[in-house]
Amino acid sequence: MQQIDIDVINCNMLKDNEDSQGILYHTKTHRDQLRDSYFSSRNVENIIKFRRANYQYYQFAKFHQTKANEITHYQLRKCLLYNQFSNLLIYTSYNRLCFYNPCSYKQSIYTISQDFNIVGISQYEDKILLAGLQSNILFFSLKTGDTQEQKLNLNQECIINQADFINDQEIIISDNDNQIRIFDADNLNQEKYLALCSHCVNHCAIKQDLIIACLDQPLVIGHDRRQKKPIFSLQGHQCNNFAAQFDPINEKKVATSGEDKQCIIWDLRKLETPYDKVDAISKPFYNIQYNNQGQLICIEGEDFVQIVDVQNTKLYQIIDFFGQCSGCTFYKDKMFFNLQSHRKMGLFEYNLINNNNKF
Repeated sequence: MQQIDIDVINCNMLKDNEDSQGILYHTKTHRDQLRDSYFSSRNVENIIKFRRANYQYYQFAKFHQTKANEITHYQLRKCLLYNQFSNLLIYTSYNRLCFYNPCSYKQSIYTISQDFNIVGISQYEDKILLAGLQSNILFFSLKTGDTQEQKLNLNQECIINQADFINDQEIIISDNDNQIRIFDADNLNQEKYLALCSHCVNHCAIKQDLIIACLDQPLVIGHDRRQKKPIFSLQGHQCNNFAAQFDPINEKKVATSGEDKQCIIWDLRKLETPYDKVDAISKPFYNIQYNNQGQLICIEGEDFVQIVDVQNTKLYQIIDFFGQCSGCTFYKDKMFFNLQSHRKMGLFEYNLINNNNKF
């Protein structure tokens, strides 16, 4: 296993005209001019929204210049987690499983077999579950380093878009063969639930028996795992859907993101119309999450992370950078997200601050 000492930029080390990514600019206005040129080249209309960000939830702490941050799949961006069993940040890139200690600044890179390209990561205690591009999943033990690979489909071209631990010892699988499946994690021959969908299943959120499924279609589908057929649909997106998350504070609300550059918040007591929405600035939200305080974190395909107060979506913070974010995770009052960039890649670390502090 390759081990590396990592260079770190902290908030107190930044030079004049240097941003949090460690990029040095000619003048104080040079970075703004460069950002404006990106807006112009992409015909982005939300530059006003970017300029008017009006709240601050997180403050930059460090930029860890880690290695192997390349994105495996352009759409699947849930490839980072914080593991409390080991106190390590764990993320993936192609066939590499990366372990990083954000306190000692040491990184280890473990190479999985050449045939296993990782597109998703989940955890339960000391067990890591990896989703693969070729109809496969892989279990990795943090205690022993042992691996166990399992093929789930006869179709070798089937991408496992999601493989997540749920309810402790179950796993949910979403794939490009239009399936949602739930297995016993200790016995993958025991399929406990199967839903055959009309389109590829990109991601599911589950709360008790309710499954919210994001497909390659505009409709978001609701399933009850005790039944075979869908129980409702949510109409609001204009294109394919990418990710779903239940609100940890209000289980009657769920957020979904789509190719239409929207994150829609739904109140499941009123299915007819969306409760609220968040508009992306430049690219679709490939990943959405809630932090421990219940704020909604919307992660665009490139350059922007939005932190939104779900009680009042007019209050929001925007973190901007140059690159593509492949994952986001939280530990206590810290938020981490990793970055692929042709400028400088690595892991951002942000600290939660007093929510009453405005810009």
